[in-house]
Amino acid sequence: MTIRVMFVASSVFALGEAIIAQSFARRLDPAAFSCSFVISQNAARLFEGGDYPYLILIGAQPLLNKVLLGEFVRVNQPDVIVLADYYTLAHSRACYGLDIETLRQYERPLISFDIYEWESSDFRVDFFDGRVKEMSRGISELPVHLRPCPLNRPGAGSEKYFPYSLFDPAAYRAPAPRRDLRARHGFAQGEKVVFMATAGWQSWLYQNNPDRRFGDCLPELYQLILDGLGCDLTLLHVGPEPLCFTSPRLNYRHLDFASPALFDDLLALSDLCLTNNVIATTLTKAVHFGVPAAMLGNSHSIESAEGIEAFSAFTLSDEVRALARRAGRVFPYRMAPLGWHRFVSRLLRDNAYLETFADLEILDVEGCRQTLVELLAESPARQAMETRQAGYLSGLKDLRAPGEVMRGVMEVCA
Repeated sequence: MTIRVMFVASSVFALGEAIIAQSFARRLDPAAFSCSFVISQNAARLFEGGDYPYLILIGAQPLLNKVLLGEFVRVNQPDVIVLADYYTLAHSRACYGLDIETLRQYERPLISFDIYEWESSDFRVDFFDGRVKEMSRGISELPVHLRPCPLNRPGAGSEKYFPYSLFDPAAYRAPAPRRDLRARHGFAQGEKVVFMATAGWQSWLYQNNPDRRFGDCLPELYQLILDGLGCDLTLLHVGPEPLCFTSPRLNYRHLDFASPALFDDLLALSDLCLTNNVIATTLTKAVHFGVPAAMLGNSHSIESAEGIEAFSAFTLSDEVRALARRAGRVFPYRMAPLGWHRFVSRLLRDNAYLETFADLEILDVEGCRQTLVELLAESPARQAMETRQAGYLSGLKDLRAPGEVMRGVMEVCA
């Protein structure tokens, strides 16, 4: 009997949750599972021309959305409804009128992806401006949490927690096909290509909050670091907002959007992946494709000019000191520019995923340069990272595949 699954990916901020849900669905046997999607407008391009029926929610039309959703449920008759992210559903209520109570009216089992191991946290999230927000514990009421690894730790599953590999661990792409990808997409074989992806919310969320000025300065730090690597680079950037780079050593190429297939190709042909968001699916894909990667984060807080002078964790360059003065306040982050440093760092403790990429301090410009130079070369450091990435993926192969997970889910929800 076919199991009908309806995924709800209603984030108005980013594509990550839709990518997670879509990747899960693609690994379900179409002979045994029938998938449909309820998505936000910004995720529509991911599903165009695909095989899944989908409903695009309409902004500022809550009543119409409820009518359309009711008809979509009637036509597709889901056996289970899967939230791509319990917490972004709350944010979508203001835009689309969709919330947990609306979905409960359909009297189907309701479960959610759990990206952050919420029930092992204190449900308190730290933000860039010093706020600590107490999050709803509503996800605890759901009978099943699907836990993608990474960022979740594989660990033992249970009747409630179902860890699985975010992407198919058997799809590891060794470096050899990179030559073919470069020829196909017009990149020279010897060209040093650095890949970076950003989301729209990283540009506009909390834009008028003066405390996020440090977040607005990050592109300057990227250029400062890359410009000092001693070689010409192509920076391949996928994201809705271009970054402002002026260095003659950087060949900056920007795409505001790439289809999933093109995105994967461009990432896989690159020599290095950079990110400022440790939970980004791009970082996970880099690990799966065997692309050396680095997280440009910050674990330090500098509140004043006196704090700059007193800073002693490592040497701040003159350029970084000037930038910190302009920013006014330097905040720690694992997800730029939101912060979330304490909350996400909890997930990285005793987590083998942390060994698959370089976890760098962006204020330590010279330290970042030294590491990136090694990763861009055919060096022991690069080879060691590729070995750790392959070892991490090997450890995920024992996790249940999505088909097994959903059969287990239906048993729990029966």
